[in-house]
Amino acid sequence: METKKPQQPKPKREKIEKPEENYEILQQSLLLALLSWYGEITLRKPNTKAKFVPTSFIVDKISLQSEDIDFATLVEDKTKQIITKEISDGVKPSKAKRHSDINRVSISVNMLFDICLELGFFFTLKKSRKTSSTLRIDRIEEVYFNNALLLNKVQVKESRFRELEAIKQSFGNGDSAILQRNSVLLRDALLG
Repeated sequence: METKKPQQPKPKREKIEKPEENYEILQQSLLLALLSWYGEITLRKPNTKAKFVPTSFIVDKISLQSEDIDFATLVEDKTKQIITKEISDGVKPSKAKRHSDINRVSISVNMLFDICLELGFFFTLKKSRKTSSTLRIDRIEEVYFNNALLLNKVQVKESRFRELEAIKQSFGNGDSAILQRNSVLLRDALLG
C-alpha cells in the first residue's frame, strides 16, 4: 500500500519586498522627501492592477516657492519623444510601449534628481546597469546639502523604506495625495 505525504496547504501569495529590487521606487521616495523641504508635491497612484508589487507614484505637480511645475506632462512628453524615436528606429510599437512604461519611471526619477541638484543637494552615486532599451538611474549612496553630509550610505538605505511608508500613509485610502511643504512626517522619515 502506498503512503501519501500529507498535503501542505499552498501558502497564499504574499507581498515580497526585495530591498534593492525596486530601487527606482525607493529612490523616488528619497527624492520626494528632499523636495518636500522646498515645496508642495501632488501625487497620484498609477492605474494598475498590481497588488503585490510596489508601484511608483505619479508626480502630478511640484509647487516650489514661486514656480509651479506640471511634472506629469513633462514626463509624458519626454516619454512620447522616446517612443517616437524607437519606432522610427524600427522597434515594434508594442515593444516601444513596453519600454516606455519602464522609461517613464526612469525619466521621472532623473527629473526629480535634477530638481534636487538645482535646490542645492549633492549626491554620491553608484552606477546602475543600463539595458539597450531602457534609461539608467544611478543609485544614490550619500546625500549632501550645503556642502555638508546629510545622509551617509547606511542612513540612505534605511531612510528610503521609511520615506516610502510615509508617502503611502499620506494617500490614506485615496488615489491622490499632497505632500505639504516641510512635512513633519517626511522629515522624520528622512532624518530618522
